[in-house]
Amino acid sequence: MARWGSPTSTRCTTSPAGCGLGGTSSATRRTGNAAWANAWRQPARTGCGTSSPEKGDRRAGIGCAFRGKPACLSLRKPSLASAGVVNLAERLAQRSIRVAVSECLLGARVRWDGDHNGDVWPRERLGAVFSLVGLCPEVGIGMGVPRAPIQLIGNAPTPRAVAVRDQTLDYTDQLASWHRTALTSIAGVSGYVFADHSPSCGLKDVKVYAPDGSWKRTGRGVHAAAVAARWPELPLVDAEDLCALDALERFAVSVVRHAMRAEPLDEEAIRRELAARW
Repeated sequence: MARWGSPTSTRCTTSPAGCGLGGTSSATRRTGNAAWANAWRQPARTGCGTSSPEKGDRRAGIGCAFRGKPACLSLRKPSLASAGVVNLAERLAQRSIRVAVSECLLGARVRWDGDHNGDVWPRERLGAVFSLVGLCPEVGIGMGVPRAPIQLIGNAPTPRAVAVRDQTLDYTDQLASWHRTALTSIAGVSGYVFADHSPSCGLKDVKVYAPDGSWKRTGRGVHAAAVAARWPELPLVDAEDLCALDALERFAVSVVRHAMRAEPLDEEAIRRELAARW
């Protein structure tokens, strides 16, 4: 009986059908004697089909199943969660998620005294990941800058917004309905940062005075109350509450969840993407 010669090379060639059900590949072992080459053409396991290798294949260790990762595995689609993280990274990089902010908090001099509140909260950090949209209801209803200051009077749940020096100047209805005028800007946002303690924009702890000028109650600014009633699912926060890093992070996560509520994102993935940009 003829003896095997020493092999000079081993070649694995996968056919186009190698990744189908029961797909095969052909392997040729050269021994220096061309006559023996055909004897080694055996079906070999590719890792993608169900055929079993012959004994010769197992002894020689040839066939695509033993040649690294099958090509068909690289064609798997990424998971929905992975796609969501990629989408989030792109949106944060492009700052395409919009957050409404009381305009005085962005450095605009629109306060009643012509000043601003742009340096009292971490706007740079929030602005690094979101597009900030400035809104001022008092200027929006035509009160001008500078202007007479206003305050809340009456019942805390439903106070009136009136001028401090002349309570006959009542701006309540205008401020309460201004969100309808600003609907185009507000409806496209995924969060709102309010100027704290403002009679128009304060989200909580706004002083509500009695007619005699004393106060024992606190409430919510007229515009802030209208926004909260109109969009109850919208993440809302007073600017002063964002000075703590954990509170800022919680708000940012809630904004992302609101903006990408159709995406399968877990909180840890969102926090990682935010931290990478802060």
